[in-house]
Amino acid sequence: MSKITELKQITTERTVGKKCDQCGREERDPKKYEDDWLYFSEGHNGWGNDSIESRHYYDVCSAKCFIAMLPERIKDNDGYLDAEIAEMPVNFCKQLLELVGSQRSKVGKP
Repeated sequence: MSKITELKQITTERTVGKKCDQCGREERDPKKYEDDWLYFSEGHNGWGNDSIESRHYYDVCSAKCFIAMLPERIKDNDGYLDAEIAEMPVNFCKQLLELVGSQRSKVGKP
């Protein structure tokens, strides 16, 4: 009886770090990105495949980067049924941006 053999090489992919979707900063220390970073999604429940395709996921390294991303995220989701960014309704995110803007003007920052 003869054996038929095959040599296989298996490649696995694993996450070795994260990259901020706003500023591009990279972090390879899992403790830092698990404790300090925010992983969030955005999307809406509009009709049909559009709602499935609307779901996107992001990593940001700081509150500053999250706030910097909000205007574009709001623009992409505003007007859709049940639209959310980081599990917050879009209108709440608009109010958050207004609040941050008013706080900046009180301390004289642009």
